Amino acid sequence: MKNLNNKKFSRFDILRRILCRYVRFNGIFFHLFYKYASIGVLNTLIHAIFFFIFIYLSSTQALANFLAFCISVTFSFFMNARFTFKKTASLKRYIFYAAAMGIISYLFGKLADYLDFFPIFTLIGFSMLSLILGFLYSKLFVFNKLS
Repeated sequence: MKNLNNKKFSRFDILRRILCRYVRFNGIFFHLFYKYASIGVLNTLIHAIFFFIFIYLSSTQALANFLAFCISVTFSFFMNARFTFKKTASLKRYIFYAAAMGIISYLFGKLADYLDFFPIFTLIGFSMLSLILGFLYSKLFVFNKLS
């Protein structure tokens, strides 16, 4: 327990206060996340179709995941820019988003190859990870007021 201003806070309270300050956990945040997740369902479908096509063509999971990501990221970026964050899509923002998420995609695929995951587990695991990290990254860095 920490004592701030003569009040006791647990580690969770301190973390929650930090997150609330930067991410604004309120109705707007969850409404944005719902929109982002809805677009993410379509994005995941696009990603899955191309992922399994590339796996069928006998590429590695790392390469298949990365190539499928490259195809689906464009759809996701433009849809989220317009409908979720209501910001102008720019080349700078696209590169900023696609590069960071592409690295995560490739590294997750490399991990899946190393651990010899079944391809479906790679797809599901990356989809869940990219939903959370992609939203936070987009909200805090790509589509924030300063970018």
